[in-house]
Amino acid sequence: MIGRLRHQAQSTLPQPTPTPHEPARAGDEPSDGADATGIRTDGLWDLLSASGVALAICGADGTVEVRNGALNDLAADSRSDAEDIFALLGDQNTFPKAWARLVRNGEPITRLDLNPATSAGGMRRVNVSAVLSSVWSSEPRVVVAVEDFGRRTAPTAGVGRLPRVASDRGDLLTALPNHAGVHDLVVDALRRAASTATSVSVLLCDVDHLGAINRDHGDAVGDQVLTMLAARISHSLRREDSLGRMGGGQFVVIAEGIDCTAQAESVATRVQVTAQEPMNIGELELRTTISIGYSIGVGFEQAGELMNEADSALIVAKASGPGHIRASAAITTAAHADPWRDQPVVANEAPPVAT
Repeated sequence: MIGRLRHQAQSTLPQPTPTPHEPARAGDEPSDGADATGIRTDGLWDLLSASGVALAICGADGTVEVRNGALNDLAADSRSDAEDIFALLGDQNTFPKAWARLVRNGEPITRLDLNPATSAGGMRRVNVSAVLSSVWSSEPRVVVAVEDFGRRTAPTAGVGRLPRVASDRGDLLTALPNHAGVHDLVVDALRRAASTATSVSVLLCDVDHLGAINRDHGDAVGDQVLTMLAARISHSLRREDSLGRMGGGQFVVIAEGIDCTAQAESVATRVQVTAQEPMNIGELELRTTISIGYSIGVGFEQAGELMNEADSALIVAKASGPGHIRASAAITTAAHADPWRDQPVVANEAPPVAT
C-alpha cells in the first residue's frame, strides 16, 4: 500500500525538494517566512498548537515535512521513529487506504479512529483528520490534525473521567480502567456518596453481537469497534462520570450525583445513542447497539453488591433483545432506600424481577 501511494504521488501533488526533518519547526513560535519547501506557518498554526491540536504537513507519500510540538510529543511516545505519518500513527492498513482516496480524489479524512502503540507497550486513542490544503504552503500539501484522547488525564467539559490507572488496573486495548480498576472507582464513588449524602449509579453496558462482528470481519475489526466505542462513550458522559472496561464487550459507567432513576436512564440513553452512530473502519460501515443494566447506591453498599445488581439487570436487558435498558430489581421493587421509594419506574424499565 505504501509503495502504491509513493507511485501515485508522482502524478498528484508536487513533490517538494527533500530537506532534513526538523522537529524544531514545531510551530510553537511564529514563522518569519517560507522555507525551501514553500511551507510557512502562521498565527492560525500557533493558535491550534496552543490549543493542543497535533498538526503535521506532509507530502503525498506521507513524509512528514513539518510538525508541531503536540505531534512531537505523540512521536516521542510512539514505538516508531520513522518519518512517515503512517508509521508514526501505527497504522499500515486503514489509514493508508483513506490517504490514497484523499490524494487521488481529494476526499477528506474525517475523525478516523486509530490506536498507535506506545513505547511502554500500551495503546493511545486518537482521531485523525486530513485535507489537501495550501493554507501553509505555496503548493497543496496534506495537512493532518490529530486529536489525542490518550493524553487526557482529567475531566473536561462534556468528557467523562479517564483516570490515570496503574498498569495492573488498566485495559491495554482501550487504556480504560479494567475490572480491578473499575472496582476501585466504584469504592471511591460510594465513599464520596456516603460523605456528601448523594447517590451513585453503576451502569453495566454490553455491546450487542460483538461476537458476530469478530466472526464476520475479524478480531482486529472488533478491537477497533471497542476502542472507538470507548472514545465515543467517554465523550457522551458528564464530567462527574467515569468509564471502565470489564473485558470482552462490556463497559462500565460510574455515574455520580444521581438524584433519581430518570437521571440514570438519561446517562444510559446517551451511551446508547452514541453507540448507534455509524463507525467507518476501512471500507466497512458498522453500527452497534448496547444493552444496559444499572443499579443505584446511596453510599452504604459494598462495591461488589452494586456491581452484582447491575449485572442481574443486564441479564434481563439482554433477554429483552438488543438495545434495552433495565434497572436492578432493588430499584424496580422500590425496596432499595427512601430516596427511590417515590420514584416511578420509567417505561423502559423491567417489571419487578425476583433474584
